[in-house]
Amino acid sequence: MGIRLSHMKRYAKILVAWIVLTSATAGDLSAQVPVELEVRQIVTFSFLPGKSADAISIYRDQVTPLYEKVEAMLSFRGFREIESPVPFDLIAVSAFDGMAGMDDSNAMLRTVALEASHELIDNLTALRREVIAASIQELSVR
Repeated sequence: MGIRLSHMKRYAKILVAWIVLTSATAGDLSAQVPVELEVRQIVTFSFLPGKSADAISIYRDQVTPLYEKVEAMLSFRGFREIESPVPFDLIAVSAFDGMAGMDDSNAMLRTVALEASHELIDNLTALRREVIAASIQELSVR
């Protein structure tokens, strides 16, 4: 039977997006080392059909350079979904040293450039979900 061409193109786009996001975030923000009272923001995106590559480009070119300048953000990583009952095009994970770290980061990120970039991404998004989670130290291994 084989893989249909449309599926191959989708898998190729996902692979390119993963490579782009992992290389774009390979600087100071690449480590996901747990810290006491750590807070993570997890945002999932399902983009409009055919718009995933455009949204990933905006994240890579406009958003991650701003994130790199924010010392209050411990790390940022972009992930692609590989197996899930709900397909996502991008899973963006930011880590902070407690809620105070997240508040400091948000204060530093309130810029016209970031708001414009987020608006561009929102215009390419079919579904976006956000979760703020705090670590449970007794359930942390590494």
